[in-house]
Amino acid sequence: MANLVKRHLLLDSRVVERVEGGELALGTVTKDPGNPLFGEEHPWEARFDHMYPNALYDRPARLYRLWYTTFLTDPATTETPPQEHLIHERGAYGRVEHGYRDAGRPRRLGLCYAESDDGLEWRKPALGLVDFEGSARNNIIRRGLHGAGVFRDDDGPAEGGPFRMVTKMHVADEGGMDAALPADDMGVASSQDGVRWTDLVATPAMATNGDTHNNALWAPTLGRYVAYGRRAYHHPDLPLAIRQVARTESADFTNWSAAEVVLEGSHPGDQVYSMPVFHYSGIYLGLPAIFDGSVDGSRQSWTELAWSPDTVTWHRVCPGQPLIPNSDTREEYDWGEAYASRPVFLDDEIRLYYGACNRDHSNWKEGFLCLARLRPDGFAGYRPTAADHPATVVSAQIPCAGTELRLTADVTAGGSVCACLEGAEGLLATSTPVSATVTDGLVVWAEGADLAPLIGRPVRLRFELRAATLYSFGFTDGTAPGD
Repeated sequence: MANLVKRHLLLDSRVVERVEGGELALGTVTKDPGNPLFGEEHPWEARFDHMYPNALYDRPARLYRLWYTTFLTDPATTETPPQEHLIHERGAYGRVEHGYRDAGRPRRLGLCYAESDDGLEWRKPALGLVDFEGSARNNIIRRGLHGAGVFRDDDGPAEGGPFRMVTKMHVADEGGMDAALPADDMGVASSQDGVRWTDLVATPAMATNGDTHNNALWAPTLGRYVAYGRRAYHHPDLPLAIRQVARTESADFTNWSAAEVVLEGSHPGDQVYSMPVFHYSGIYLGLPAIFDGSVDGSRQSWTELAWSPDTVTWHRVCPGQPLIPNSDTREEYDWGEAYASRPVFLDDEIRLYYGACNRDHSNWKEGFLCLARLRPDGFAGYRPTAADHPATVVSAQIPCAGTELRLTADVTAGGSVCACLEGAEGLLATSTPVSATVTDGLVVWAEGADLAPLIGRPVRLRFELRAATLYSFGFTDGTAPGD
């Protein structure tokens, strides 16, 4: 992708002043034909459940890395014959919330690590760090961690290495490296290599439940670390908690503010279970996992899209519509759940790794790592509402920031995107039609207009879309790489 001076995403409502005959639509993901990439294949991977994956491409190491949560032990699952799992699902035992749990046979959580050269074929190295049933030949990084969020931090001031973790210590698990940490506290740690971690530092001031996919990031616009966990409250008319996303911040990754709720659903069938957050093109994007918690609902979970200008105020994009949809086929690998990692951004695509399972939240299920792909900038864009009528999208007033205008759009056969540049004195330039799908495609002005005299001046852009979806636009100084 080109190195734009300023990239504007159309999903940011501040960018768009007026739309006629158009609608904002989520981008279309393509699920990898090799899905699932891997499943619960080792004795210490008794049950993934949501998996809470943390995927990234480590450019210095030229390596894809993945950290994921698993139940290291879950006797109620491993000691129950599979045919009884199906009996329970069909209702012979009654629909009991989390009926597979057994208080007399405790479950134990842990964090595991995998890596890959291409992001498709994954290996689970024998790390030699944690004993499991008499052997350390496994890929367990640490016991007792619940919903650990891991990210690479190359910009923040915290010390201890480029890898950071925020997590809940679920239990003081016997044999765990952090058994001294109080049960159910939140904690943070750092690592030089992503495998060997410092001791967890307890962060009780976060004051969040944390029983979800916790995650954190360095927020460049704030100059602070921001973390997201979960709050929950009990609904008086429902036999379950209502989930909410809570936010906390820190200057040093050690001392944190009390978490405050920043995003919640609109009804029990629309609960925000977790939300990985990342900075992209000058704004913050979130991938909220939406849980159907209604009494008679499917109990499925799926991934949607949200954006924020400041990490505090969040706007859901096309609420109720999945960015990563579940399979329509019951017992397919991702029918029950799709919990996304932060994306991996490559030059020609966005990779969305996600934890999936084949049955609903409250049931016996098998878990997997999966992959969905999205075109560059393709989270959401504007398209015509009616197939036989064009749409007009008029931008808010923005400064002209370069000598070239580039845009990213999908254009179907016979379609086009045309751009008009408008200033205080009226129409300044009109483009020739862009008639093919482009990523940071160069806009050619019909009269050979020169934008150099306009740099720094406020302008508006008016786009006419015919059988096309426009995702983003931006200016370059004329030195960006090829079209």
